[in-house]
Amino acid sequence: MNAGSSRIFLDYAGFRTLDSVVRAKEIFGQVNITVISQKFHNERAIYLAEKNGISAIGFNARDLTRFM
Repeated sequence: MNAGSSRIFLDYAGFRTLDSVVRAKEIFGQVNITVISQKFHNERAIYLAEKNGISAIGFNARDLTRFM
C-alpha cells in the first residue's frame, strides 16, 4: 500500500504532540490519521487523537541510533 506524497502532511507549526493532533483536524481537515514516529510518541498521539475525536493509528519508526 502506498500513501502517495499528496497524502502526507508535515506540520511545521506543531511543536507539541497535542498541537499536531489538533491541527490535523482543525487545519488539515483530517479525522483519520496515521502517525509515524517512535513508539512512545505514537502512544501519546493516538491517545490525544481519540480524546479529540480523531481516529488514529501509529506506525513505529525504527530506532536510527542502532545504525550509527
